[in-house]
Amino acid sequence: MFRAALHRVIDSEAFAGSRRMSAFLQFAGQAALEGRTEIDQYEIAEQVLNRHEDFNPLDDASVRKLASQVRSKLEEYFEGEGAAEPVVISLPRRSYIPRFRHRAVEEAAPEQKTVPAASGVAAAVRGRRSGWLLAVAALAFLAAGTWLGSRWAPALTAGSGESPTAIVIRTQRGDLRGDPLDVASDAVRLGPELMPGEDAIVELTFTPEHATQQAGVMAFGGVDHFVRFGQHFKDRAMLEQSFEVNAVPNQHQSHFLVDRLGQSGRPRLLSLRRDGARYQAFLSANGFDWTPFAPPVEVTGLPPSQRAGIYAFNGRSDGPSAVAAFRGFRSGPAFHSRPDGPFRAEDIPAWR
Repeated sequence: MFRAALHRVIDSEAFAGSRRMSAFLQFAGQAALEGRTEIDQYEIAEQVLNRHEDFNPLDDASVRKLASQVRSKLEEYFEGEGAAEPVVISLPRRSYIPRFRHRAVEEAAPEQKTVPAASGVAAAVRGRRSGWLLAVAALAFLAAGTWLGSRWAPALTAGSGESPTAIVIRTQRGDLRGDPLDVASDAVRLGPELMPGEDAIVELTFTPEHATQQAGVMAFGGVDHFVRFGQHFKDRAMLEQSFEVNAVPNQHQSHFLVDRLGQSGRPRLLSLRRDGARYQAFLSANGFDWTPFAPPVEVTGLPPSQRAGIYAFNGRSDGPSAVAAFRGFRSGPAFHSRPDGPFRAEDIPAWR
């Protein structure tokens, strides 16, 4: 399937006018299909540009320029001539290896049920900054199985497809952090209450490729008070845990780590645990094995009433949209990564 998709792109009108771009995509695409994870500029110069000992990447940008042209042409193709292609090919920044992925979930809409708004449709939550309205959908949960209380759905393994629920957000320019408050009205979706001792959990499929594209899960106490954990593309794919109190982002206790799987296209589960005033983020590839992202962070000044939320936006960059697909969004007690010893239900406020 991937090889056929590659050939269709190379044979398309978009690439018909440039032998060099076609040759680059043929060479780099074949390397990707063979499982290679990197190609250096010397190889491309020799195989595509017919350059040999005379090529020096320090003072010759021909390979980098060609890669940039191919990257732009791929975006143009899949937004136009190849809009119906089932496989999307892209060239991540700072890489010469194309990435192949199946088209995002919202483009297979007949097979997915988008989460409907609960009664009341959208709740208007107004922050301190006048003139801005955040429309937040109260999310209904459709996951099958036995529910504990009214807010907890069974854990889903990544990519299991057990839940028909799919929440899709296309990132747009704007940010929830700091001033000005310019985030799009549908960039933040709120779910149920997040009580002390509970986790906000979601399975996220998101492949950012442009500066400040970001998506994840959050504990939301208001537009000026929140803790969040998710993917964030800066100069490369990163994972971020950060918070804001009284509209002031906390830079000193924010955590950023290189996300080596951030452009793999694979779904992963994110968990943000609220334990009093302490918050801790966890990652999982399968819903069973969880890894702490960073040490817990103490956040004072958040309102006692908080809700689980998800978000996706571009930050304050004029880049293209990326698709963030969320499944299994829920809040409730989670039992992973807790201290050994007997379980005491009374230690979890929601179960008292």
